[in-house]
Amino acid sequence: MSKEVFTVALEKYNGPSSRYPCPSCGKFRKFTRYIDVVTGEYIGRNVGLCDRVDSCGYHYTPKQYYEDNKIHLSSDQMSMRVEAAKRITKPKPKEPSYIDYEAVTKSNSIVGPNTLEVFIASIYGTSARRILERYRLGSYNLWGEINPIYWQIDRAGMVRTGKVMRYDPATGKRIKDKAALHWYHALHKTKGFNMVQCLYGEHLLPYYPDKVVGVVESEKTALIAAIELNHILWLATGGKSNLSISKMNALQDRRVILYPDAGSYDSWSIKADEISKVVSSISVSDLLERETTAEQNGDDIADFLLLHRQGGAIF
Repeated sequence: MSKEVFTVALEKYNGPSSRYPCPSCGKFRKFTRYIDVVTGEYIGRNVGLCDRVDSCGYHYTPKQYYEDNKIHLSSDQMSMRVEAAKRITKPKPKEPSYIDYEAVTKSNSIVGPNTLEVFIASIYGTSARRILERYRLGSYNLWGEINPIYWQIDRAGMVRTGKVMRYDPATGKRIKDKAALHWYHALHKTKGFNMVQCLYGEHLLPYYPDKVVGVVESEKTALIAAIELNHILWLATGGKSNLSISKMNALQDRRVILYPDAGSYDSWSIKADEISKVVSSISVSDLLERETTAEQNGDDIADFLLLHRQGGAIF
């Protein structure tokens, strides 16, 4: 029974009220339900996807629900639903909101290194500073300390958003409590802001037209990879689930290699097949899958490079 027949989709985010407690892990506002796009009704209260892809992984699909409940449609009913779905007018996507570039400039004028800069300087000294400046890494006073802010600037030079994150300056590891990530527009209570993200580092594409593009998950990974392996232009999705066609559209004419974190090779390979419709030259590196375990080589390319500082030749 095909998805097209039942014309279903995950409910679009429309504020906190459009997210629910996960039926599996119980986490509040982490569960997205499937809706019937013809009727606008939910398929079932427990039919949907948990946002906590790695730690929970709950995903009860409409197909499974229909099969479990022995729901079948006649051929006439199927045809009627397909025709009804075709008549549904998709709303025109809202234009993205932008942040004044002055905010980026101000974030680079804060005195003192942020927590991520402290960690990077402990390894590379001041030689890495030009790379951080190239990626427009800024600083933001929050949580009683100076933290990095990752500005997402598109290839046209427009600032889409800024993400403030908290790190342990001694280890460089992200502090993963629920309050340790904030968006710039939310901190400044910008009303009606329509956040449409782009790849981190996308603004560098016009300056390096001949470089192979390496895409990783985290912004920190992109920075460290850029320091270690500057012959590749490193960009970041900002998270495992943020690899999408809409973001990758900016790379249509580029040779692209995806470098998923440990354990994400299969899911990113599936995504790569989908993205190949718009990016003709795309491949997925199995480096971390080949190089034994995460305990030995780390969870991502940054960990691997820091553990094997002389291993750049493998790229």
